[in-house]
Parts: sequence; structure tokens; C-alpha cells
Amino acid sequence: MRTAEYIEMTIKVLNEILEDLDNILDRLDKTLRVNPAMYILGLIIPPILLDRSKKEYIYSAKIMEDIRDRVKKLREILITPEGEYLIPKTDSLDDILYYDFDYLIDKLYERADAYSIGMQIKDLMKKIESAINELKELPYQH
Repeated sequence: MRTAEYIEMTIKVLNEILEDLDNILDRLDKTLRVNPAMYILGLIIPPILLDRSKKEYIYSAKIMEDIRDRVKKLREILITPEGEYLIPKTDSLDDILYYDFDYLIDKLYERADAYSIGMQIKDLMKKIESAINELKELPYQH
């Protein structure tokens, strides 16, 4: 594969991950519609709403696991066993390739505060968008 092909593949994968992260944010938004009353007012929430909220967190965690696995595979493709990059190294891409997805996965399984998880996901999305823009500016593009 040529450098340009690796860059194009990386951009494609990062764009797919952005879509999945956006999907997780939508799911977390659904849980925020349920949880504030429980925390702020101490009201009893109907069990069906809590169950739906739990399912959103679990499904989101599974999506995040898939993202982690795709990033790991991308890292294995782009970085040789000797630690050399097959494309020009950028800080944003490096941050993503070595991001601690397990932390977010654990938080999703624990059903931690949806707002704080959402903020961390938005920060990650900004890093990914930055990496995509940096990759698009490389001279290897068609």
C-alpha cells in the first residue's frame, strides 16, 4: 500500500468512528431525559424507564468496545513492530491511536454520569476531527 492509500483508509476509519461516537452521544442524551429527575428530585422512576436507560448504556459500551478494537487494528496497521509510522505522524492521530478507550467503556458499564461521559466523548471527537484535518493537509493526498 502507498502512503496516500494508508492516509485515505485512516480518514475513512476515523470518520466511521465519529459517526459511532455521535450515535453514543444520542443514546446518552436519551438517558439524560430519564436520570435528572431521579437525582435532583429523588422521584421514583418507573422501572421501564430505568431499564431503557440501562440498555442505552450497555449498547453504548458495546459500540465503544468496537471503536477500541478498530483503533487497535488501525494502530497495528499504521505502526510497524519497530514503532515506525507508515504515514507521517501527527500529534492528534497519536493521541487517538493510544487513547484509553477502556476508561470510557468502564464508565459506560458503570452507568456513570451521562453528561460527563458525553463531554469526554465530545473532546475525543474534537481530537478525531483535528486528526482528520491534519491528515487531509498532508501532501500525499490525491
